[in-house]
Amino acid sequence: MPFKANYFDGKTSETHVAFICPNSISWKISYHNKENNVEHISWNIQNIKRSEVHTQGLISFTYGSTFPFQKIESSDTSFIEYINKNKHKNLHNKVDTFLHSHKKSL
Repeated sequence: MPFKANYFDGKTSETHVAFICPNSISWKISYHNKENNVEHISWNIQNIKRSEVHTQGLISFTYGSTFPFQKIESSDTSFIEYINKNKHKNLHNKVDTFLHSHKKSL
């Protein structure tokens, strides 16, 4: 099941609407480039780092070993649930997991 996200390629300041298809080894990311052609990239799960974005309803990840990094941001609740159930250690942050697992009460 693909999850919706915003993708930043680390080369330009453009935001690309993307779809992520994760599995236990990698994340396959698809988006349309400036010329409206579909681009496909793959992130090895071992190199994905959870960003410390302490905002309820938003998760963020970076990829790469040198700046500028590629980045994914998502408010897709299905993706957040998928990440919270995932056992891979670098996909978790205790504060973010707490924020996303508790409903905001008014």
